[in-house]
This record gives sequence, C-alpha cells and structure tokens, in this order.
Amino acid sequence: MSQIYQNRSGKKVYNWSVLTQIGSIKGRFTLGTKSKQQARKLKVQIDNLELQSRVNPDKADEYQRQFFDVIGQSNKWLEMKLAADPFFFKVFEECIDNKVSMGVITERTVETYHDTLRNLKQVFKTSFKLSQFNQQQYDKFANYLNEYGYATASRNMKLRCLRSVISWCVGRYINNMNIQFNIRTPKDAMPRFLYPNEFDKVMNQLPVSSVMGYYFRIYRGTGLRRSEVFTTELLDNKQGRYWLLVNGKGGKQRTVELHPELLDDWYQLKKHPVNVKSITTAWYRACKRADVKARLHDLRHTFAFTQVAMGRPNYELQGLMGHSSFKTTERYLKYDKEMFMDLLDDKQKLIGVNQPMFN
Repeated sequence: MSQIYQNRSGKKVYNWSVLTQIGSIKGRFTLGTKSKQQARKLKVQIDNLELQSRVNPDKADEYQRQFFDVIGQSNKWLEMKLAADPFFFKVFEECIDNKVSMGVITERTVETYHDTLRNLKQVFKTSFKLSQFNQQQYDKFANYLNEYGYATASRNMKLRCLRSVISWCVGRYINNMNIQFNIRTPKDAMPRFLYPNEFDKVMNQLPVSSVMGYYFRIYRGTGLRRSEVFTTELLDNKQGRYWLLVNGKGGKQRTVELHPELLDDWYQLKKHPVNVKSITTAWYRACKRADVKARLHDLRHTFAFTQVAMGRPNYELQGLMGHSSFKTTERYLKYDKEMFMDLLDDKQKLIGVNQPMFN
C-alpha cells in the first residue's frame, strides 16, 4: 500500500508526500498539506484507489484520474496523458521545427511539409491524437489526395513527408507503429468519365469573375496534365485547324489539336496565369458546392474516353496523352460497358457544344 512521509530540511518542514503506484503511474507525489491528520485522510483514499486499480486493471486510467483529483493536481493528469499521447498536428509541427533546426531539409522541402500538414487538417479533426493514426488513417489520407486530383508525383511526395514524421515519432512518442505505408488502387477501379451535365454543374459554381473556367475547359478538351497548360504554344493555323505544342514530362514534346471553340479560352488563360495548386483547389471547391464527386484529373480521363468512344486508335491515344509506356495508356482504356453504350447511343452526352471532339 501507499506510504506517506513529511519532507524536512533541518528544522524547516515541507508538505507531506505519498509514495504509491496506481496502474502504470508510480512515484512520489506531494499531498499539498503540512497537516498530518489531513495527510492520513488522503492516504486512506489513495490506498483504496491503489487497491481498486489492482483488482480492476482495465479501469486503471479512471483510478489514476481520481488519484490526481484527490491530491489536487488534476492539471498534471491531463499533462501526463497529453505527453503520452500528444495531438497529431502538434507533433507534426514539432517534427518540422526539429528538422529545420538540424538543417536536414531545405526551404522547398519545408514548404512541402507545411502543405502536407494543411492537407491533413482537411481530413482529420484538430483533436486527432497520435495514437489514433494507423493503417486505415494512412489509407484515408492517401485516398483523399487521390480524389483531390493531385498528380502521382505530388501525392507520393506528401505521403513521403507523412511517413517521415511517423518514423520520427517512433522512439520519441511511440514504440512502434504497424503501418505498411502503401496505397493500392482496386483492380476493378474504372476511370471517371464526367458527363456534360456534371461539368456544367461544376462550372456554374464558379464566381463570375473567376478565370478557372478557361483552365477547366482546356483540360477537358485537350487532356493536358495540370501543369502542362503553362508550357503550351499555339502553332500556325493549318487548313482551319489549330494545334498546341506541349512540353510534357521529361521535356518531351507533343502536339494536341485545339478545337476552335477553345481558342479564346487558351488566349484568356495565357493572359491570366495562376498558381498551379489554386486550380485544383478551385475545382475541388466547385465540385463540393455542385455536389459532384470528381477529381481535376477526371477531365483528362474524360478526354481520353471521348477519343476511345469515337474510334481513336490506341497508339494515337498514347501519343495524345504523352505516355512513354503503353501500360499507362491502358489505364485509360478501361470503361464500364453500360456507360459506353449509353454514350454511343446519345453522343450529345459525349460531344455536345461544351465537349468538343475532332474527326
């Protein structure tokens, strides 16, 4: 059972203390009183809590909380629990500060860490604890990045930052964390085709003064990647047809036909350059307001599917999409048969005024 004694230093008398163990908490704690009678009364309560914690170890946390209430140190109990299981976002920020002070990451990497933290705050609540993070939460965040429309490279970079923080926590706050750190796409996953009416609903959610509509129409009508739109050059008009010279991944160039209806959009977006990330953010917010579940990358899938439905040969599609490997193109060739037949039966859903297509 617990032991009480009074702290002394020569003739100077201090408060009474108690030596006890309740669950995982073991040590010496001040009782906050110089009265021997009061100390004995507190000892009786502490002995009872210590006994109860041994009889019912599954309720040890509750008995520990009551113990700190008895000795008048409720705040210390909260501090100890928080230290043992801190808030996830606080630990994330602490990790960034530690890496910066150690000089192991560059300013650009610091920006990526902070960007990742902002994404995490879109997925998890402020009260999210480190102990709550597991494989399911990791997959949830990875899926969020995928649905938000981040390119593969950006998504992997953010997940790498997250993995780095978790690894940093091991040995400091946690002994181990059983997370595989991978995200797998279901084998039956299909590319997302955005119907014209869905696209119109999203466009209707944009502010009147927004320039994002130019970008969204160009993406859907050309299949360009998010950042490629800033690298395009308009080639000379040949026989009434317009072509864009695109500087794609790895410095590879390709040409993509630009429908005349999109010519003004291309000129407008060249006059109004924006931050690449803001395009994804604007699309995500517009989709949310329109109650349409779609990624910005789905506009590229929509373009590819339109080409397939209109009989574009697969090898030509590979060139239009800028794929180095045909295996990548094969992902865009998957489709739901019922949807495919529906679009062929009513090509206005496939083409339409706002869905240009070339013969």
